[in-house]
Amino acid sequence: MKVSRIDLEGVCCERVYDSEEDLRLQLVDYHRIDWEESREISNLSLKEICLYGGWRWEHITEKEAVEIMESEDE
Repeated sequence: MKVSRIDLEGVCCERVYDSEEDLRLQLVDYHRIDWEESREISNLSLKEICLYGGWRWEHITEKEAVEIMESEDE
């Protein structure tokens, strides 16, 4: 199983990750620059980061992951 990142604001394209943790770490890096809370962003769960940044994720099959990656190349 893979994890698909979905941007609810429609700014970024769908992207595939190997795990929820890989996605969480990418979103931490993405939002670190605009994080102004006293709490360290790296301590947030994937759910908390997704709520903050307007994201969601879903588990997908290997076949679906390949289709998404191929559509990015077009």
